[in-house]
Amino acid sequence: MCSSSTLISSPSKNEATSEEKASETGSSGCDNVKTAIGNLRIESTYSRRARNEIKTQCPLLSHAGIKQLRCTVYDPHWSKRQEENNSLDVRYGDKWNFNFDSDKPLEDVIYPKGDPDAVTISKRDLELLEPETFINDTIIDFYILYLKSNIQPEEKNRFHFFNSFFFRKLADLEKEPSNSCEHKAAFQRVRKWTRKVNLFEKDYIFIPVNYRLHWSLIVICHPGEVVNCEDEGIESLPKVPCILHMDSIKGSHRDLKNLVQRYLCEEWKERHGDTAEGDSSRFLQLRFLAPELPQQENLSDCGLFLLHYVERFLEEAPVNFSPLRSQSSPTF
Repeated sequence: MCSSSTLISSPSKNEATSEEKASETGSSGCDNVKTAIGNLRIESTYSRRARNEIKTQCPLLSHAGIKQLRCTVYDPHWSKRQEENNSLDVRYGDKWNFNFDSDKPLEDVIYPKGDPDAVTISKRDLELLEPETFINDTIIDFYILYLKSNIQPEEKNRFHFFNSFFFRKLADLEKEPSNSCEHKAAFQRVRKWTRKVNLFEKDYIFIPVNYRLHWSLIVICHPGEVVNCEDEGIESLPKVPCILHMDSIKGSHRDLKNLVQRYLCEEWKERHGDTAEGDSSRFLQLRFLAPELPQQENLSDCGLFLLHYVERFLEEAPVNFSPLRSQSSPTF
Protein backbone atom coordinates (compact mmCIF):
# COMPACT_ATOMS: atom_id res chain seq x y z
CA MET A 1 0.00 0.00 0.00
CA CYS A 2 1.36 3.42 -0.94
CA SER A 3 1.50 6.14 1.67
CA SER A 4 0.58 9.73 0.90
CA SER A 5 3.37 12.08 -0.11
CA THR A 6 4.26 15.71 0.23
CA LEU A 7 5.79 17.55 -2.74
CA ILE A 8 7.90 20.63 -2.15
CA SER A 9 8.85 22.66 -5.21
CA SER A 10 12.23 24.35 -5.25
CA PRO A 11 12.75 26.19 -8.57
CA SER A 12 16.26 26.80 -9.76
CA LYS A 13 16.03 30.39 -10.92
CA ASN A 14 19.54 30.70 -12.28
CA GLU A 15 19.28 27.49 -14.25
CA ALA A 16 15.86 28.43 -15.59
CA THR A 17 17.09 31.80 -16.75
CA SER A 18 20.11 30.40 -18.57
CA GLU A 19 17.99 27.69 -20.15
CA GLU A 20 15.47 30.25 -21.37
CA LYS A 21 18.18 32.36 -22.96
CA ALA A 22 19.71 29.36 -24.64
CA SER A 23 16.39 28.20 -26.04
CA GLU A 24 15.61 31.60 -27.54
CA THR A 25 18.73 31.44 -29.72
CA GLY A 26 18.67 27.72 -30.45
CA SER A 27 19.62 26.25 -33.79
CA SER A 28 16.06 25.15 -34.50
CA GLY A 29 15.13 28.69 -35.44
CA CYS A 30 12.15 28.78 -33.04
CA ASP A 31 11.67 31.97 -31.06
CA ASN A 32 10.28 32.36 -27.56
CA VAL A 33 10.82 28.73 -26.57
CA LYS A 34 10.78 28.63 -22.77
CA THR A 35 12.02 25.97 -20.44
CA ALA A 36 11.97 26.02 -16.65
CA ILE A 37 14.02 23.74 -14.41
CA GLY A 38 12.99 23.02 -10.85
CA ASN A 39 13.73 20.68 -7.99
CA LEU A 40 11.00 18.61 -6.34
CA ARG A 41 11.54 17.22 -2.86
CA ILE A 42 9.31 14.18 -2.30
CA GLU A 43 8.63 12.84 1.14
CA SER A 44 6.10 10.26 2.29
CA THR A 45 3.97 10.89 5.37
CA TYR A 46 5.56 7.86 7.05
CA SER A 47 9.08 9.16 6.36
CA ARG A 48 8.17 12.58 7.74
CA ARG A 49 7.06 11.11 11.05
CA ALA A 50 10.22 8.99 11.26
CA ARG A 51 12.40 11.96 10.34
CA ASN A 52 10.89 14.09 13.09
CA GLU A 53 11.81 11.41 15.61
CA ILE A 54 15.35 11.08 14.22
CA LYS A 55 15.85 14.84 14.08
CA THR A 56 15.58 15.16 17.85
CA GLN A 57 18.27 12.53 18.31
CA CYS A 58 20.64 13.29 15.44
CA PRO A 59 20.26 16.63 13.60
CA LEU A 60 22.69 15.49 10.87
CA LEU A 61 20.07 12.99 9.68
CA SER A 62 17.28 15.57 9.47
CA HIS A 63 16.95 15.07 5.68
CA ALA A 64 16.57 11.29 5.86
CA GLY A 65 13.63 9.99 3.81
CA ILE A 66 13.59 12.96 1.40
CA LYS A 67 14.16 12.27 -2.26
CA GLN A 68 15.01 15.09 -4.63
CA LEU A 69 13.86 15.03 -8.24
CA ARG A 70 15.04 17.49 -10.86
CA CYS A 71 12.51 18.15 -13.60
CA THR A 72 12.10 20.34 -16.66
CA VAL A 73 8.89 21.96 -17.91
CA TYR A 74 8.70 23.01 -21.54
CA ASP A 75 6.10 25.35 -23.03
CA PRO A 76 6.64 27.13 -26.37
CA HIS A 77 3.99 29.72 -25.46
CA TRP A 78 5.34 30.46 -22.00
CA SER A 79 6.14 34.15 -22.64
CA LYS A 80 2.77 34.93 -24.18
CA ARG A 81 0.84 33.31 -21.36
CA GLN A 82 2.99 35.03 -18.75
CA GLU A 83 2.27 38.40 -20.35
CA GLU A 84 -1.47 37.64 -20.39
CA ASN A 85 -1.40 36.62 -16.72
CA ASN A 86 0.49 39.75 -15.76
CA SER A 87 -1.98 41.89 -17.67
CA LEU A 88 -4.92 40.28 -15.88
CA ASP A 89 -3.19 40.67 -12.54
CA VAL A 90 -2.82 44.43 -13.11
CA ARG A 91 -6.47 44.79 -14.10
CA TYR A 92 -8.08 42.52 -11.53
CA GLY A 93 -5.49 42.14 -8.78
CA ASP A 94 -7.59 43.94 -6.16
CA LYS A 95 -10.62 41.78 -6.92
CA TRP A 96 -8.64 38.53 -6.90
CA ASN A 97 -7.19 39.39 -3.52
CA PHE A 98 -10.61 39.74 -1.93
CA ASN A 99 -10.70 38.00 1.42
CA PHE A 100 -13.92 36.01 1.85
CA ASP A 101 -13.09 35.43 5.51
CA SER A 102 -12.94 39.14 6.23
CA ASP A 103 -15.28 40.51 8.88
CA LYS A 104 -15.96 43.46 6.61
CA PRO A 105 -19.67 43.36 5.64
CA LEU A 106 -20.44 42.75 1.98
CA GLU A 107 -23.65 44.25 0.65
CA ASP A 108 -25.88 42.17 -1.59
CA VAL A 109 -25.66 43.02 -5.28
CA ILE A 110 -28.79 43.19 -7.45
CA TYR A 111 -28.20 42.51 -11.14
CA PRO A 112 -29.43 43.99 -13.35
CA LYS A 113 -31.06 46.72 -11.30
CA GLY A 114 -34.63 47.50 -12.29
CA ASP A 115 -35.07 44.25 -14.20
CA PRO A 116 -38.01 42.06 -13.09
CA ASP A 117 -35.77 39.01 -13.59
CA ALA A 118 -32.88 40.47 -11.57
CA VAL A 119 -30.94 38.21 -9.21
CA THR A 120 -29.55 39.06 -5.79
CA ILE A 121 -25.96 37.99 -5.20
CA SER A 122 -24.77 37.59 -1.63
CA LYS A 123 -21.39 36.94 -0.05
CA ARG A 124 -22.34 33.27 0.23
CA ASP A 125 -22.84 33.11 -3.55
CA LEU A 126 -19.39 34.61 -4.15
CA GLU A 127 -17.81 32.01 -1.89
CA LEU A 128 -19.11 29.34 -4.28
CA LEU A 129 -16.70 30.65 -6.93
CA GLU A 130 -13.81 29.10 -5.02
CA PRO A 131 -12.11 26.13 -6.80
CA GLU A 132 -13.69 22.67 -6.43
CA THR A 133 -16.99 24.18 -5.27
CA PHE A 134 -20.45 23.73 -6.79
CA ILE A 135 -21.95 26.96 -8.12
CA ASN A 136 -25.63 27.49 -7.38
CA ASP A 137 -28.67 28.69 -9.30
CA THR A 138 -27.97 32.33 -8.41
CA ILE A 139 -24.58 32.25 -10.13
CA ILE A 140 -26.07 30.40 -13.11
CA ASP A 141 -28.88 32.94 -13.50
CA PHE A 142 -26.56 35.90 -12.97
CA TYR A 143 -24.11 34.90 -15.67
CA ILE A 144 -26.83 34.05 -18.18
CA LEU A 145 -28.34 37.50 -17.58
CA TYR A 146 -24.88 38.98 -18.08
CA LEU A 147 -24.46 37.13 -21.39
CA LYS A 148 -27.93 38.22 -22.42
CA SER A 149 -27.05 41.87 -21.77
CA ASN A 150 -24.09 41.60 -24.16
CA ILE A 151 -26.21 40.51 -27.13
CA GLN A 152 -26.60 43.19 -29.77
CA PRO A 153 -30.04 44.88 -29.54
CA GLU A 154 -31.05 43.81 -33.04
CA GLU A 155 -30.22 40.19 -32.17
CA LYS A 156 -31.95 39.85 -28.80
CA ASN A 157 -35.32 38.83 -30.21
CA ARG A 158 -33.74 35.66 -31.63
CA PHE A 159 -33.18 34.18 -28.18
CA HIS A 160 -35.14 33.33 -25.08
CA PHE A 161 -33.59 32.39 -21.74
CA PHE A 162 -35.46 30.56 -19.01
CA ASN A 163 -33.99 30.85 -15.54
CA SER A 164 -32.93 27.86 -13.47
CA PHE A 165 -36.28 27.67 -11.65
CA PHE A 166 -38.20 26.93 -14.86
CA PHE A 167 -37.00 23.34 -15.15
CA ARG A 168 -37.62 22.73 -11.46
CA LYS A 169 -41.26 23.76 -11.90
CA LEU A 170 -41.68 21.94 -15.21
CA ALA A 171 -40.21 18.65 -14.02
CA ASP A 172 -41.63 18.69 -10.48
CA LEU A 173 -38.38 17.24 -9.17
CA GLU A 174 -40.03 15.14 -6.51
CA LYS A 175 -40.87 12.80 -9.39
CA GLU A 176 -38.83 11.26 -12.16
CA PRO A 177 -38.80 13.55 -15.25
CA SER A 178 -40.11 10.68 -17.38
CA ASN A 179 -43.23 10.45 -15.18
CA SER A 180 -43.79 14.11 -14.35
CA CYS A 181 -45.05 15.10 -17.82
CA GLU A 182 -48.27 13.02 -17.79
CA HIS A 183 -51.74 14.55 -18.37
CA LYS A 184 -50.57 18.08 -19.14
CA ALA A 185 -49.55 18.54 -15.50
CA ALA A 186 -46.04 19.66 -16.40
CA PHE A 187 -47.28 22.33 -18.77
CA GLN A 188 -49.84 23.65 -16.31
CA ARG A 189 -47.10 24.28 -13.75
CA VAL A 190 -45.31 26.69 -16.10
CA ARG A 191 -48.19 27.85 -18.27
CA LYS A 192 -47.91 31.50 -17.22
CA TRP A 193 -44.17 31.74 -17.89
CA THR A 194 -44.67 32.50 -21.60
CA ARG A 195 -47.71 34.79 -21.50
CA LYS A 196 -45.65 37.67 -22.94
CA VAL A 197 -43.38 35.71 -25.27
CA ASN A 198 -43.98 33.49 -28.28
CA LEU A 199 -41.36 30.75 -28.15
CA PHE A 200 -42.10 29.72 -31.72
CA GLU A 201 -40.80 33.05 -33.01
CA LYS A 202 -37.39 32.42 -31.45
CA ASP A 203 -34.35 30.85 -33.08
CA TYR A 204 -32.98 29.45 -29.83
CA ILE A 205 -34.39 28.79 -26.36
CA PHE A 206 -32.06 28.04 -23.44
CA ILE A 207 -33.11 25.96 -20.43
CA PRO A 208 -30.59 25.35 -17.61
CA VAL A 209 -31.27 21.97 -16.01
CA ASN A 210 -30.40 21.04 -12.43
CA TYR A 211 -31.28 17.46 -11.60
CA ARG A 212 -29.63 14.91 -9.29
CA LEU A 213 -26.99 17.44 -8.18
CA HIS A 214 -25.82 17.98 -11.75
CA TRP A 215 -26.15 20.86 -14.24
CA SER A 216 -26.72 20.47 -17.96
CA LEU A 217 -28.18 22.62 -20.73
CA ILE A 218 -31.12 22.27 -23.12
CA VAL A 219 -31.11 24.38 -26.30
CA ILE A 220 -34.26 24.26 -28.42
CA CYS A 221 -33.46 25.27 -32.01
CA HIS A 222 -36.00 26.79 -34.43
CA PRO A 223 -39.15 25.38 -32.74
CA GLY A 224 -41.45 27.35 -35.04
CA GLU A 225 -40.20 25.40 -38.05
CA VAL A 226 -41.70 22.13 -36.83
CA VAL A 227 -44.91 22.68 -38.81
CA ASN A 228 -42.86 23.08 -42.01
CA CYS A 229 -41.07 19.76 -41.57
CA GLU A 230 -41.87 16.70 -43.59
CA ASP A 231 -40.02 13.41 -43.39
CA GLU A 232 -38.92 13.87 -46.98
CA GLY A 233 -36.90 16.90 -47.92
CA ILE A 234 -36.06 18.03 -44.39
CA GLU A 235 -32.38 18.19 -45.37
CA SER A 236 -33.15 21.06 -47.73
CA LEU A 237 -34.67 23.28 -45.04
CA PRO A 238 -32.46 26.23 -44.02
CA LYS A 239 -33.67 25.91 -40.43
CA VAL A 240 -34.10 22.43 -39.00
CA PRO A 241 -35.87 22.25 -35.60
CA CYS A 242 -34.23 20.10 -32.95
CA ILE A 243 -33.39 19.90 -29.26
CA LEU A 244 -29.73 19.92 -28.22
CA HIS A 245 -28.77 18.47 -24.85
CA MET A 246 -25.36 19.75 -23.72
CA ASP A 247 -24.05 17.70 -20.83
CA SER A 248 -20.53 17.79 -19.37
CA ILE A 249 -21.03 14.25 -17.99
CA LYS A 250 -22.69 12.69 -20.98
CA GLY A 251 -25.55 10.37 -20.14
CA SER A 252 -26.10 11.62 -16.60
CA HIS A 253 -29.37 13.40 -17.42
CA ARG A 254 -31.70 10.97 -19.12
CA ASP A 255 -35.47 11.06 -19.49
CA LEU A 256 -35.44 14.73 -20.58
CA LYS A 257 -36.47 14.03 -24.16
CA ASN A 258 -40.16 13.32 -23.53
CA LEU A 259 -40.48 16.10 -20.99
CA VAL A 260 -39.24 18.83 -23.34
CA GLN A 261 -41.07 17.47 -26.39
CA ARG A 262 -44.38 17.30 -24.55
CA TYR A 263 -43.90 20.78 -23.13
CA LEU A 264 -43.49 22.20 -26.65
CA CYS A 265 -46.49 20.21 -27.83
CA GLU A 266 -48.71 21.69 -25.11
CA GLU A 267 -47.28 25.17 -25.63
CA TRP A 268 -48.18 25.00 -29.33
CA LYS A 269 -51.75 23.89 -28.57
CA GLU A 270 -52.08 26.68 -26.00
CA ARG A 271 -51.31 29.25 -28.69
CA HIS A 272 -53.15 27.68 -31.61
CA GLY A 273 -56.11 25.97 -29.99
CA ASP A 274 -57.42 22.44 -30.29
CA THR A 275 -57.43 22.68 -34.09
CA ALA A 276 -53.61 22.50 -33.91
CA GLU A 277 -53.67 18.92 -32.61
CA GLY A 278 -52.13 17.53 -35.80
CA ASP A 279 -49.30 20.05 -35.89
CA SER A 280 -48.62 19.82 -32.17
CA SER A 281 -48.08 16.06 -32.37
CA ARG A 282 -45.05 16.71 -34.58
CA PHE A 283 -43.19 17.99 -31.55
CA LEU A 284 -43.26 14.46 -30.16
CA GLN A 285 -40.94 13.42 -33.01
CA LEU A 286 -38.63 16.43 -32.64
CA ARG A 287 -34.99 15.35 -32.88
CA PHE A 288 -33.22 15.19 -29.51
CA LEU A 289 -29.44 15.32 -29.98
CA ALA A 290 -26.44 15.13 -27.66
CA PRO A 291 -23.47 16.78 -29.41
CA GLU A 292 -19.88 15.85 -28.66
CA LEU A 293 -18.61 18.51 -26.24
CA PRO A 294 -15.77 19.06 -23.76
CA GLN A 295 -16.36 16.97 -20.63
CA GLN A 296 -15.57 17.90 -17.05
CA GLU A 297 -12.76 16.02 -15.32
CA ASN A 298 -13.98 16.45 -11.76
CA LEU A 299 -17.27 16.32 -9.85
CA SER A 300 -17.79 20.04 -9.27
CA ASP A 301 -17.50 21.98 -12.55
CA CYS A 302 -20.78 21.06 -14.25
CA GLY A 303 -22.25 24.53 -13.66
CA LEU A 304 -19.19 26.20 -15.17
CA PHE A 305 -19.41 23.96 -18.21
CA LEU A 306 -23.08 24.87 -18.64
CA LEU A 307 -22.20 28.57 -18.67
CA HIS A 308 -19.33 27.92 -21.06
CA TYR A 309 -21.71 26.13 -23.45
CA VAL A 310 -24.15 29.06 -23.38
CA GLU A 311 -21.38 31.60 -23.95
CA ARG A 312 -19.80 29.78 -26.88
CA PHE A 313 -23.15 28.97 -28.46
CA LEU A 314 -24.15 32.65 -28.39
CA GLU A 315 -20.84 33.61 -29.99
CA GLU A 316 -21.48 31.36 -32.99
CA ALA A 317 -25.28 30.92 -33.16
CA PRO A 318 -26.14 31.06 -36.87
CA VAL A 319 -29.37 32.47 -38.23
CA ASN A 320 -29.95 29.15 -39.97
CA PHE A 321 -28.98 26.03 -38.07
CA SER A 322 -29.25 22.44 -39.21
CA PRO A 323 -27.62 19.50 -37.39
CA LEU A 324 -28.05 17.50 -40.59
CA ARG A 325 -25.61 19.75 -42.44
CA SER A 326 -23.16 20.25 -39.58
CA GLN A 327 -19.84 18.71 -40.46
CA SER A 328 -18.67 18.77 -36.87
CA SER A 329 -19.73 19.86 -33.42
CA PRO A 330 -19.65 23.56 -32.52
CA THR A 331 -16.14 24.71 -31.60
CA PHE A 332 -16.54 24.73 -27.86
